[in-house]
Amino acid sequence: MRPPGPPLLHFLVMGAVLFGFERILLPSHSPPPVEVILPAGRVEPLLDDWSKRVGRAATPEERAAFEEALLDEEILVREALRLGLEEDPVVQRRLIRNQRFLGAPAARSDRELLGEARGLGMETSDPVVRRRLAQRMEQRLREPGLTAEPGEAELEAHLRAKADRFTNPARVQISQIFFRGGQDDGHRRARAHRRQLLARGAGAEAAREPADPFPTGADLSEQSEAELAKLFGPELARRALALAPRRWSEPIPSPYGMHLLWLHHRVGPERPPLASIRNRVRRSLLEARAERAFQQGLLALRARYRAATQDAGSSRPENGPSPGDPG
Repeated sequence: MRPPGPPLLHFLVMGAVLFGFERILLPSHSPPPVEVILPAGRVEPLLDDWSKRVGRAATPEERAAFEEALLDEEILVREALRLGLEEDPVVQRRLIRNQRFLGAPAARSDRELLGEARGLGMETSDPVVRRRLAQRMEQRLREPGLTAEPGEAELEAHLRAKADRFTNPARVQISQIFFRGGQDDGHRRARAHRRQLLARGAGAEAAREPADPFPTGADLSEQSEAELAKLFGPELARRALALAPRRWSEPIPSPYGMHLLWLHHRVGPERPPLASIRNRVRRSLLEARAERAFQQGLLALRARYRAATQDAGSSRPENGPSPGDPG
């Protein structure tokens, strides 16, 4: 006869059997999802205000996005209350101030006023308190993404993945000759002057010869397309980045007149090494981590709640179940 196995093995086998029977015979202890009612009265004012600002009614997709954002806020507020985050000093000061504004007797203590405010449901109805609670809960969900310090390999991978964010744009150094006047007159003068420059074989030094003055002067330091657009408008900036080097351009318009440009040189675009932008990359990576943790946490919270939107004519209570309902 086979000798009995070790006692530990018997214990593990019996535990597995009992666990299996429990899963089969006993009901699940997972709490049912809590229904979150989104009152129509909270959606419509925001949609009306948005429509007035943009000059049109919201599309069904935009309305759905509004409702989703408000439902997420409701879930964050409820979770914040479930975790006791209403003990936040900002929340407490706001609730006390509300009670005093409503005419509470001066003899009432802050503790009494807080109790009265909570009895009135102000922690779920006051918009400032709701916003603070949602922010506190969002911070709580983001925290797991901020705990571990990123290593060099992770920073390098993030830098490669977000290369566009950290790449310095192309820059050009140019000189210009400016011609004031409308499109016809300025363009005519600029073309005639360019013919003279080409006939003489004149280079960038000709930019310092007498011409119509321009506030930036004739010679500009290295500028990106965005920086040139601020000075001369987007068309000149775009064309300046595409110039052939060391020759006078065709007349290029700006809101001020016409310009002949000479391209000295172009640099970039280039991505600096990690060592020179390490702090920027680290901040970006931690923010990406925190955002990912928040989205994952919010997704998990949504599974604990069943969202519903209240019709405008419904008589269901706005606050719905108490914040402590979800287990």
